[in-house]
Amino acid sequence: MDEASRLFTAVQQWARDTFPAPGPGGELGPDCQWCPICQFLSVLRGERPEVTERVSEAGTAVFTMFRALLDGAAQHAHQGAPHPPPPPRVQHIDLGGAP
Repeated sequence: MDEASRLFTAVQQWARDTFPAPGPGGELGPDCQWCPICQFLSVLRGERPEVTERVSEAGTAVFTMFRALLDGAAQHAHQGAPHPPPPPRVQHIDLGGAP
């Protein structure tokens, strides 16, 4: 979880450095109040701490889920050799007439 938190903090810092801050007064302009791109950028910059916290929690949950999934797959792969396939359901019967 600590790794996910550090990654999210790094992404926030990158967003602050890369994308311009909102205009004077710290509010988004009237054309950006519903724009999903501008709203997402404001979350990345940390301007909406309540949403940023929820996004961070969701990201941590997704990261934890993927890690558990990969750990389970790795454990399954290391359990040993795969089981041999079951015998075929059809049996070859030699009728003895063909050379």
